[in-house]
Amino acid sequence: MNRQGVNVEQSYQLCRKIAKESGSNFYQGMWFTLDRNKRDALFSVYAWMRAIDDIADGDLEMEEKIKQLHAFYQQTEQLYAESNPLNDTSFWLALHHTIQHYPIPLAYFRDMLLGQLQSIQQNSYATFDDLYEYCYRVASTVGLICISIWGYEGGNAAQKMAEYRGIALQLTNIVRDVHLDAQEGKWFIPAEWMGETTELEQALNKMIAQAEYYYSASKKLEKMVSKRGSLSLLLMTYSYASLLDKIKKQPQEVLQGHRIRLTRTEKLTLCITGIFRWCFAT
Repeated sequence: MNRQGVNVEQSYQLCRKIAKESGSNFYQGMWFTLDRNKRDALFSVYAWMRAIDDIADGDLEMEEKIKQLHAFYQQTEQLYAESNPLNDTSFWLALHHTIQHYPIPLAYFRDMLLGQLQSIQQNSYATFDDLYEYCYRVASTVGLICISIWGYEGGNAAQKMAEYRGIALQLTNIVRDVHLDAQEGKWFIPAEWMGETTELEQALNKMIAQAEYYYSASKKLEKMVSKRGSLSLLLMTYSYASLLDKIKKQPQEVLQGHRIRLTRTEKLTLCITGIFRWCFAT
């Protein structure tokens, strides 16, 4: 992937810095599993996502957040329309370079931004279908962008599995953070489920079962993406699915506000297991 101009490289350097300073496992995972071009492409997307997160999670009034998010999307649209964007060293230049070299539809960015708007305007969900739409916007879109950069076979089938994997990962996040989100006035367990039972633990177990279903429904995805991409995907999925399994064994812990995490030993074991499986995959 040719990078003409000093500013493009400086823009990618900024994206690497943003990803590294986030403290997220995303940086380490992409750094050790992908080649430079694909890694940097994902870092440019991460920088974009970080920017809209900062707007949505900031201290501005809701009306101003909505205004800024709409302006941000307009700038993203303009990026797709321009052959020569403003030649500065912000993340926009790297992102423009990325979308010129990888088949990432604008719709994925649009849906991600709609998810952010939804997160600041909506605090509860009536049905699982409503929640699914939210999960698609904030998580499945990320997976779809990832496979667009990694490379994949299988066309629509692979895209559907990436969608399902994103749903599974986001449902895992929701289960893990159910108490914290409730304290912040957000309730992700669908109201229709609570109408079926007065037992919160039972409703949480139903959410866990849904996450398990979507992990299973997307189990062939690793074989559809590129070899290097499949390692990133496998390690991330191992981590999230193992966390879900740990919560499943003690759901009352999360309901009581205890943050369940994987230990360092558990993470290392999963990493070794994942790499071993990846190396010997057919």
